Amino acid sequence: MAMPGSTRRREFRVGVVIVGLVLLIATGCAVVMLVTPETGAETVSTNLELPDEWRSVHGVREVTAVDESRRIPGDNFGEADSWEHSVRLEVTLEGDLSGPEAAEAGREVLRLLEPEIARLVPEAGPDRTSASFAIGSAENWVGASGLDPLDAVDDALADAVALREAGATSVSLSASQPQTKDPGKADVRAPKDALVQIATVARSRQRPVDLFGGHAWYRSNDVPDPIAVKLVVDASARPSVTTAQLSAPYDPLTVLVEAAEGDRVLDDVSRWLTAYDGYPGRSGQPLAYVVQGTRGGMVEGWVGGVRRP
Repeated sequence: MAMPGSTRRREFRVGVVIVGLVLLIATGCAVVMLVTPETGAETVSTNLELPDEWRSVHGVREVTAVDESRRIPGDNFGEADSWEHSVRLEVTLEGDLSGPEAAEAGREVLRLLEPEIARLVPEAGPDRTSASFAIGSAENWVGASGLDPLDAVDDALADAVALREAGATSVSLSASQPQTKDPGKADVRAPKDALVQIATVARSRQRPVDLFGGHAWYRSNDVPDPIAVKLVVDASARPSVTTAQLSAPYDPLTVLVEAAEGDRVLDDVSRWLTAYDGYPGRSGQPLAYVVQGTRGGMVEGWVGGVRRP
């Protein structure tokens, strides 16, 4: 059967596809069709033809919108197949935009294109529409759903630029968390020496982050504690340490050391952590640590020698 609404986009199909991925090229349009032989389910990806108004938006380099149409076979004999639509909007922003400029560009391009997408693919709806923004490159990425408030998208774009300016080499985040609509967590990679500054910026902007740099790894579903991040960075710099990681606020600091059971370096790192000056952090809660050897051995204790009551 023909796909409903096929007149609103340029597309065509050739032959019968048994299995695999086929790329069909039409004038000004690309269609990708995938068929699963076991179920007969078919997915068609079609580039939407958008008006050119977005080209006047400062800082927008490229825009692509794709209609992902999935054919769902009828359950009963004689029942007509149905089509399920979702739309993916991909926006590339210039890499030299400031945070406010990126936020303004994102807001304006959504203002211009969301009504047009709703006209072209009314079956998708906000709950089946998503947008992604690459800021200069795919290394700096912000995702949003059609249900996210524009203010959340603005904040996410501005935060991504701020984190990059603080030293991040890679930032990926969602505008908001699907269930709570709180700010989405950013996944950030950076040189080890930039992690504390990035944590400070993220905290000031109330943006949860996961941080990774060098041998240091900090994870939290809340806004970061720069003091705790500094502890992880400092621990990762100790001799023979291969990894220092903290999943705040519930797990202990875990420090992996190139050592075997009984090696002196395990006790050296443990004594350093027990004597560490500068903890507890903002939470005021004592933090346990575990020092583990890569070839066996483990030492436990409390950072700064401050035990939990």
